[in-house]
Amino acid sequence: MNNISIAIVDENKFYTKALSEYLQNEYGQVFDVCCFTGVESLKQYLSSGCNTDIMLIDWRLYDEALRSYKINSILILSENSLENDVSGIKALYKYQQADLLAKQILQSLDSVKGKTFKLNNQQKTAKLVAVYSAAGGAGKSTVVYNLGRQYAVLGKKVLLLSMEAYSALPMFDGEPKNYGLSYLLYLVKTKSDNLQIKLDTLIEKDADTEMYFLPRGCNSMEYKDIDASDMTSLMEILRSQSGYDAVLFDMDSSINEIVLSIFKHSDLIINVIAEDSTSKAKNDSFVRQLEVIGNSLNINLADKMLNVNNKIRSQSEDNIADSNRDEITANIPYINDYSKLNNAYFPELASFKKLYEMIDNLNEHKRL
Repeated sequence: MNNISIAIVDENKFYTKALSEYLQNEYGQVFDVCCFTGVESLKQYLSSGCNTDIMLIDWRLYDEALRSYKINSILILSENSLENDVSGIKALYKYQQADLLAKQILQSLDSVKGKTFKLNNQQKTAKLVAVYSAAGGAGKSTVVYNLGRQYAVLGKKVLLLSMEAYSALPMFDGEPKNYGLSYLLYLVKTKSDNLQIKLDTLIEKDADTEMYFLPRGCNSMEYKDIDASDMTSLMEILRSQSGYDAVLFDMDSSINEIVLSIFKHSDLIINVIAEDSTSKAKNDSFVRQLEVIGNSLNINLADKMLNVNNKIRSQSEDNIADSNRDEITANIPYINDYSKLNNAYFPELASFKKLYEMIDNLNEHKRL
């Protein structure tokens, strides 16, 4: 793996310093950054034989002679809000938010042929947590959203992925994005180079909650060509290369190849059971098939499952759902106003804090 060498060329030394510091702070061991305030000093640097992966250069300083040097990819820094390509070279708006500019720089790696890069500063191992229910409407999305908030409140970096055909997570509202989960699955399927870095360019951050998420694609058929081997590759990238403390999957209620792959590779499965009789009946049927499903995956599925009773209207022992395991079961009260989930101090969120602490305790005892 190689670091990405970047040359920033701009007469404004304050601009080059600010952009360089941002890239170094946010992608410390990803980018090797050099700054130049003039073309002549740049040419002297390039003439010494130094190879540059990406050059960002102010449109007024661009010189066609630069193409003769060892520069794999050139990007024009434009002062116009619209892209004004110069000599067929892609232009970026130089004064946009630094995080957006960094994503566009990473996306340009497709034009850097024959090199594989890695975000060397993202070496933490993420815990993969699947939130599942055999019954629709049991409140999986509520559990994912609020559990994710507990991670974020404690300063943990958490990524939320909706694997449902129709997502209920608030942050996935709005216009569908062309680049999101659908595109990531396509990249996995086609075994794209630099997949880890491309993942970083697709993820967005919810400013209100500090949680990260992948925008949803444009239709519910996005999973139809994905098989178990594709999901295995994705799960490994999310676990070892994504740089998150935890990845939470909002699962579909069906049992299919994708769901089974996530079951197999996740560290913990949170099984959400609602108080109504239908949810309990479907859960009973699911529990009876745990051994069969586990055997098909060559794992003990029940051993990494935590049962969570959701939408509890009272806290009596009679309301705790039946379980075939001795595992402690968390109880989450009924939340009758979904909009109140946007309030970090809503009383019921204490239940999700307890759930987080339970998961963290399992981790301490090497259950995860």
